[in-house]
Amino acid sequence: MTQIFDYMNPLGDPSVKGTIVLEKKRKAGAGLEYCVYLPPDYDKDKTYPILYHLHGAGQLFSWMKREVLWTAARLEAANIEMIIAAPHDPTFASMWVDGESIDIARQLHEEFIPEIESKYCSSINEKKRIDRSSRFIQGFSMGGFGAALHGFKYQDKFGKILIWDGALHNWDTLTTEMDFIAKNQFGHDREKFDLCSPWAAAKAASDVGAIKKTPVMMFTGRLRQTNRYGMSFKAALLAQGADLTHVETKFSHTLKPFMKAHGKEAFEFLMK
Repeated sequence: MTQIFDYMNPLGDPSVKGTIVLEKKRKAGAGLEYCVYLPPDYDKDKTYPILYHLHGAGQLFSWMKREVLWTAARLEAANIEMIIAAPHDPTFASMWVDGESIDIARQLHEEFIPEIESKYCSSINEKKRIDRSSRFIQGFSMGGFGAALHGFKYQDKFGKILIWDGALHNWDTLTTEMDFIAKNQFGHDREKFDLCSPWAAAKAASDVGAIKKTPVMMFTGRLRQTNRYGMSFKAALLAQGADLTHVETKFSHTLKPFMKAHGKEAFEFLMK
């Protein structure tokens, strides 16, 4: 139950020096709700790298906010100035793809990212506008599935990928272990899943000789299911020639211990 306590503990928010911006209670059709972290002494006319964070299945908005805070605390400890932007999945189980319950991938790329970057990343100096070299994506659990998918599918947008104990399902594991998602988001249609899985996105990048363009750092823990998914995805990436760094841990399935132990290492990987 460690993971539940980490998210529900009313005193569990770490202290950060930066600013947290919350966009909640939006009307239907007005865009995704989100949480943004701005580094200390944020200057709207300065260009910062940005990290997009995708949360796991079933997470409340407050849980997602806590993941942003854990991430921000490690950024500050590493003396790295970076913006974090985290959209919230209102269905709690979209796998961060367009499907029958929500078109969240479209919203992510056509609405959320442009909104965030126009508000927080638009330098007055056109030469300093953000590009893939300073735009990254990470995800925990279900968000790891989404981060791997979007990182490989949109290689001209994201420079690097962080996967934290990712729920890197293939069709067989999804239908066996999370069949309600296979039904509600994919209509029990394998072809729909295959069009928007990280497995397919990585293969597509490999097929055109571009898989090394987007380096990946992946962390796995002691949860049997996510460890198994991660090891299978690792084998597939290595077989395709990916630039992959894998760190295996004994942590439970909660972002907090991963971030505390390996956040600095992960963010240095992004910035090098």
